[in-house]
Amino acid sequence: MIQPEKKDIALKVENVSIAFGGLKAVDDLSFSIRRNEIYGLIGPNGAGKTTIFNCITQFYKADSGSVHFIHSNGKETNLMDLEVHNVIKEGIVRTFQNVELIRELSIIDNVLVGAHHVMHQPLLGQLFNRGKIRRDEEETRKKAEGILEFLDILHLKNFIAGSQPYGVQKKVEIARTLMSNPDLIILDEPAAGLNDTETKELADRIKKIKDVYNATILLVEHDMRLVMDICDHICAISFGEKIAEGTPKEIQSNPEVQKAYLGEEGELE
Repeated sequence: MIQPEKKDIALKVENVSIAFGGLKAVDDLSFSIRRNEIYGLIGPNGAGKTTIFNCITQFYKADSGSVHFIHSNGKETNLMDLEVHNVIKEGIVRTFQNVELIRELSIIDNVLVGAHHVMHQPLLGQLFNRGKIRRDEEETRKKAEGILEFLDILHLKNFIAGSQPYGVQKKVEIARTLMSNPDLIILDEPAAGLNDTETKELADRIKKIKDVYNATILLVEHDMRLVMDICDHICAISFGEKIAEGTPKEIQSNPEVQKAYLGEEGELE
């Protein structure tokens, strides 16, 4: 695999290790993600994929190594220096394996929650400049409605989120991430629980999100058809260690990846 130039990199994970009670979940893992690409992280159950996500977003603090995020303006931040609640301020957002919505709220209100950190009106402004507050709220609502329209669920905006089918709830969670003007979107098992039709639609939508919102996307996913269809590059891990990195075609034909998934050599589809 040809290594990208530094100016083209959005995220660098370098020599990251983390252990829980003596069990090493991630072992000296390194990979780089190019700006505005879709990058897949794959591996068998228990390989350490979600642990890596949690180390990037600082839900977990790695025992060693570094995680650097490089902004489009060249600013570089070691995410390990940040508290978890400050990571989103760098333009990094994530979804979860299990949909995390406020089930009692409407779809539009769940999406508006995603804009909380980009609204910077100070307390005095809220008290004495109600006109600007109303304008900001109107603009934010229009933005939310535009994202819902992009995801083909605008007509459901006033419905209670928890009453909707799982596929719709997944879209609402993605819509909420887009409200924060993300540079890097981390998707944890986005196709989990979806049927074949919904998964195909999701694949098309993720590719459009990359282009329309000019975002870099990192995803963990068990559906290999989805991964191979949409990812530009893939990192395969097993027992916390990297076993291969490359294009989908390179990963499909890699004997170590086939062995990790199938127990023997064969075609990974």
